[in-house]
Amino acid sequence: MHPPKAVERFLLGSVRSAQPFADRGNINPECWLVESDQGKFLVQRINTSVFRDPARVMTGASAWLGAQERLMHQGGLPPGWRGFSFATTVEGSNLVEDETGFWRAMSLIEGVRSYKRLSDVGDRARQLAIARQVGRGLAAAAAIGSRVRLDRGSLPGFHDTEGYYRQLEAVLRGCTQASQCADLLPGDPQLLQATQHLYLVRHGSLFAERLADIKPMVEALLRAKPEAMALREMGWEATAVHGDTKLENFLFNPEDRVVALVDLDTVMPGPWELDWADAVRSLVNPAGEIVGELDTVRYDGEVEQAMREGFLGARSHLAGPDTSARMCRAALAVTLEQALRFATDYLRGDVYYHVPAETPDLNKNRAEVQMRLADQMRDAYAASLSSSGP
Repeated sequence: MHPPKAVERFLLGSVRSAQPFADRGNINPECWLVESDQGKFLVQRINTSVFRDPARVMTGASAWLGAQERLMHQGGLPPGWRGFSFATTVEGSNLVEDETGFWRAMSLIEGVRSYKRLSDVGDRARQLAIARQVGRGLAAAAAIGSRVRLDRGSLPGFHDTEGYYRQLEAVLRGCTQASQCADLLPGDPQLLQATQHLYLVRHGSLFAERLADIKPMVEALLRAKPEAMALREMGWEATAVHGDTKLENFLFNPEDRVVALVDLDTVMPGPWELDWADAVRSLVNPAGEIVGELDTVRYDGEVEQAMREGFLGARSHLAGPDTSARMCRAALAVTLEQALRFATDYLRGDVYYHVPAETPDLNKNRAEVQMRLADQMRDAYAASLSSSGP
């Protein structure tokens, strides 16, 4: 297997070796580890089926890296915090287009490790220590994001809860053509192009069967709309967020101190609470997104408390009952939003989250897990959710 010609277009120095990079992630289809006399680089092809505007992806990522670099020089990030940089071509571009697509090259952060699941970490004390470090990483992300201004993100419609509810409404109508749900479609041309297919049912007969199967869940999601919409009240235009704060995107040094947050494809306008909420959703359910038995879904309050200690320890000016209430509302909102997305996709015929033929009910299971987690969060957050403030 030969490395892509794009490697030669980037200013990487004298290349010594190039080999496929095993840990390439789930989205971008091809990644190469390139070693040169200037160091190690990852040369990656951007998945244009997901990211239809690679230049916008790079604009958001570069804005984040620029703000991060300035904060690092000012001492505004945790000790030992590390960043990467994009290589450029002789023309000064950080993107290369060839017959296979769009490529980018970035410096490799070495001497670090990551974890896919908190259960992979080890004993309980170490798990809580990692959760605390994730909180510190989220505080760093909030500091960086407060210095980034973007007019839109790289994924049109991402975290647009109102849009997700309109998609559900169109699917519940059984729409198979755009003309049947014209009143629900977005007016923005770019958003329409990116999301129109998500308003349509793929198989009418399958839809009726699946709706009967999960009707109580759909009714619960419709009742929960005010809770799911809570994030829209939290100042979206003022700051930016990372947009994908799952555990594996945090990098840790050998002593398990957080030193980086990577995968900047989803940088977008939004409040820091969005990054907080997405991380909480992904860490506090030890069972994960897919379970054999729903009874194994469990909200782990100790993990969230450790995350709060790390976050508020680094951003103590935010501490207080109003912030606590916002953090709870945000976590519940993002969890309900994810349940909504899984359930809607199950009804429309698994258009967005493709599932293996042998597990046709996978999106149903995913939605049930998120709903079960949301119910447990609601109980755990009862006191904070009754507090005043947006």
